[in-house]
Amino acid sequence: MDLDLKQWLDDGNYLPEPLKDFHDQKRVFQRLDEMVGRRDWPNGSPDWMTCQLFTIDVFLWFMASHGYTLQKSRLPHDRRPPFCDLGTTMEDYERRRMDAFAEMLKNRPR
Repeated sequence: MDLDLKQWLDDGNYLPEPLKDFHDQKRVFQRLDEMVGRRDWPNGSPDWMTCQLFTIDVFLWFMASHGYTLQKSRLPHDRRPPFCDLGTTMEDYERRRMDAFAEMLKNRPR
């Protein structure tokens, strides 16, 4: 593998900005886990951590090493559906997590 490609991959430059930080990745995959829930998957349901590791460290890395990267849609405005905003989605998820944590603390046995 070319050293420039190796360095580019090692630096995580193939990832879009919202997925470059490990903790941001973690929150995205926890949100996905919440969204999907515990459905009946063949061979059991994968947990969010397994999905994160496979997606980031295997699939996206493999695809990037072949010249494919994940990117935001570049559809023209007149053909673009009303996409959800990732920042808003993640803020809502974090707010619900914090509210649930506060509720748990409030109702804990003393």
